[in-house]
Amino acid sequence: MPLSAAWPSHKGGCVRPNYIIEFHLAPAQIANPPVTRILSCPAQAVFYMLHLALQTAFGWATTHSFDFAVVDPDYREPEDIMEIISRRTAMGPTGDQLPPASAPRAYLFRVVDPVKQTLFSGIDRMHEPMRRHPNTPEKRADNYKLYELFDDERFRSLYNGKLGRQIVYTYDFGDNWEHHLRILGRADPTTDFICLDGSGHYVAEDSGGAGGWEDVKAAYRNQSPTKEQMQRRHWFERQASNLDPRGLAGDRAHAWDRAKINRELETDTIRGSRVVMLDGQMLAAGDAELQTLLKRIRQGVQDQTDLDLLNSRCYREGRRIPWESGITVVTPLNRNRWNLNMEATLAFQMQQRSTMRIFISEHKWKQGQPTEEEAVMMLNQGDDSAIPVPAVFMFVPGMPVVVNRNTHQGLKLVNGAAYRAVEVIVDKSHPGYQISAGITIHFGPPAGVILESGTTEEFHFVGMPPGTILLTPMSQNDVSRKGLPCAAAFACTDYKVQGGTFDRVALELRGTRTTSTDGRAIPSQCDPYSLYVQLSRCRTLDGIMLVSKVRERDLVGNRVPEEMTAAQGRLKRLSEKTVGEAMRWVE
Repeated sequence: MPLSAAWPSHKGGCVRPNYIIEFHLAPAQIANPPVTRILSCPAQAVFYMLHLALQTAFGWATTHSFDFAVVDPDYREPEDIMEIISRRTAMGPTGDQLPPASAPRAYLFRVVDPVKQTLFSGIDRMHEPMRRHPNTPEKRADNYKLYELFDDERFRSLYNGKLGRQIVYTYDFGDNWEHHLRILGRADPTTDFICLDGSGHYVAEDSGGAGGWEDVKAAYRNQSPTKEQMQRRHWFERQASNLDPRGLAGDRAHAWDRAKINRELETDTIRGSRVVMLDGQMLAAGDAELQTLLKRIRQGVQDQTDLDLLNSRCYREGRRIPWESGITVVTPLNRNRWNLNMEATLAFQMQQRSTMRIFISEHKWKQGQPTEEEAVMMLNQGDDSAIPVPAVFMFVPGMPVVVNRNTHQGLKLVNGAAYRAVEVIVDKSHPGYQISAGITIHFGPPAGVILESGTTEEFHFVGMPPGTILLTPMSQNDVSRKGLPCAAAFACTDYKVQGGTFDRVALELRGTRTTSTDGRAIPSQCDPYSLYVQLSRCRTLDGIMLVSKVRERDLVGNRVPEEMTAAQGRLKRLSEKTVGEAMRWVE
């Protein structure tokens, strides 16, 4: 394939020719225009560098996890919620373990993100268990080179000259941005990635997937945009992680800048050469003991002394969770979260001396009626990363809730947003049946729930109380569960509280998976990033309560991987360089 005369010359050691690869972003969903890029890729580069190059070329903000995967041509996605639940049940009591070897596998081979989650960005790792399989080999993206996959005879026929869902680069497992690729040819070797061609404006990060991006584009096409569309424009131009202040008016949906992309690709860091690190945990600035503990965890030097400090100060055998104090529980296990939220909602009802409405989400099956066992299984399955709607929604006026789905991005009604549930609107087709003095049950979802928070203070929708927003039921897939895409937020996963600050918090410093020992489910080791995230959510050590005693394996020697420590060191050096340059500008 001919090369531009401006390309860098051949360099010593680069003996393998580059790959000319065409990438299409969600080709089945995004069109008019399609979003594509053609890159010349060094064969000797590792896949992590290709990931960074694609982040630059497609305008992503590098805030989520990724993988490169060879798709199993015989795999099919589950068609309804019962199949999802069946697969999740086979993955253990929490739904977070690997599926059994006999389960269908989505991928023949994966090249995975070596970082998973950093201290500086929220990476959605909750969806990854569904992507893994015991029979799917995995390689780390930071030490696996492009030629090792693309020259592999087992897979070469899948991507040479053909565009389809054979090999995909997936970014953000929540919005699930799939980039399909095909190799167009080879070129003289270079040490840099080079953008050769492409089409389409980059897509907004966290817009809710292809459907959400189409909604953003529609907001600009409408000559008389609605209030919601104006909110979408405002969000994209001022608030999105990869915002564009010029928006998409006119023909800007087709706009992209190859020269700018190549300028960024030429730098040795690709992106992020200007960095400022906030050194220290400012939430705990008023508590020297907690700040010292967090610093030791960041440095990976925590020991038995720190374990004894936590257990002696924060744990008491047989102590109940004081829900009446407004405490928030953080647990990595969904099953524990579901049970704790039910307990907390009942306690909240008694504290408020209010009424409770219990809504059973609506379930439908394609063929016939379910067995009693299937119905019970359905009701026992709460919300998780794959199912945003809980089977049972217990409502008490004033209770905290967390949204599980990107609904109105421009209005900040998005996945992970916290609200206070003011009132529920009963659907007349699902009347209530009083089962006790203060409890009414409904065999179907409500028509909606009215929410309020600091982000809704200036909202004023016709027919609704000032400062509120309405969340309505959703239905997932063709045949599915229908209900509110939100859950009680008395107890949350560590993922949901990453940006939160609490005066009082109860922590369960455990892993997201369990193993069965003598018939008992034993939680795995606490993830080192989760360990830091959980402990850093509270302002003081005295505000922390431990749900269970911290095990030695969860704290002592529980360090982040060496490559992450090296990456943080590199960021610190870049930060020092950036601050030094800024000080010279001031002088």
